Amino acid sequence: MKNYTYNSVEKSTTIIVQVSDEWHEILEQMDKDEARNERRETRRHMPIDYLHEIGMSPDGVDFDFAKFEAEENKRKAENKALTDLTPTQKEIYNLHYVQGIDVCAIAELRGIHHSAVSRHLDAIRKKLKKF
Repeated sequence: MKNYTYNSVEKSTTIIVQVSDEWHEILEQMDKDEARNERRETRRHMPIDYLHEIGMSPDGVDFDFAKFEAEENKRKAENKALTDLTPTQKEIYNLHYVQGIDVCAIAELRGIHHSAVSRHLDAIRKKLKKF
């Protein structure tokens, strides 16, 4: 037999009862699960009133939803435009814009003249401008 402590909701009243070892383990596990769930719930959902109580204010958060939406739409359009590039254009785009390799180095890698790389980049820019 072990002692188990019950606390009231307000934690103002405490009751100690004797329970079997098996029930003690079950009740302890239930307490741990409840505490874990409470922690998860409060991490996910924190009321604004509580934030004010602890000295934090969501009023200071300045988030421009219109700007975010415009950037998101631009990113989607760019991704759509990139899917319309030919395999050669995708490779040159990746080498030049993503990896930062200059035109002459790309020409050397691909075994073509640097002016051909420049023409590919011009075509890529034109396709991207459409979006």
